[in-house]
Amino acid sequence: MNMCMVQDEKGNVIFLYKANQCSGTLHNSEEECVCWIPLEEFKEKELATGMKYVLQIMALSQMNECYMHLEGGILRGVLVKKQVR
Repeated sequence: MNMCMVQDEKGNVIFLYKANQCSGTLHNSEEECVCWIPLEEFKEKELATGMKYVLQIMALSQMNECYMHLEGGILRGVLVKKQVR
């Protein structure tokens, strides 16, 4: 399992875990139906701001962090590789 991180300029941090196996049952929440969908279908959905950077982190094994910042009123992300010590 790999761990990645997304951090915005306010200091909010999201940890991402990438695994090649999973078990258990998905359960719907009060907010939304929870389900698995193919990646290509996911990319066509209306995604949260910054989600394209999350997808890049998950697809590129050499990147494991993303720092989000406002640039000209637009939220931008910078992907980086953090050295593991």
